[in-house]
Amino acid sequence: MPGDDDPERKAAYEAWAARLRTKKHDEQQTASSETTPDPPDTSGYWSTESLFRDSELAREHADEAQRRQAHVDQLLTKLDLPPGSSLKDCSERVKQLAREVHPDMNLDKSTRTGRVQLDKMVEINAAYDELKRLLA
Repeated sequence: MPGDDDPERKAAYEAWAARLRTKKHDEQQTASSETTPDPPDTSGYWSTESLFRDSELAREHADEAQRRQAHVDQLLTKLDLPPGSSLKDCSERVKQLAREVHPDMNLDKSTRTGRVQLDKMVEINAAYDELKRLLA
């Protein structure tokens, strides 16, 4: 690509451009063998570089969606919920866990156990707050 010094990006662009040229060539061969009129030439409308940037952007968006879903699944695992659970399921599970591990609900436990429960409750609340932000 003109003005691009990154060899990995340049190689990706060259591979993409070669696939595009091959596909266009194959379509032209098929069209000429069927003796149908050629479609209008629109090669000047979009530059190859802009099409490549668009395809890279689409791939980046897909990667970001995968990372976000993995993060949501990790937070759901902290709440012992299966992937794909709804915000309502999360809310019910947080209430259930609060009854089980909240330090004020278990005053008869030792100080050490109370500290562990407090840490667990903080972790549960942080996961729930993040899930509310991501699933809302």
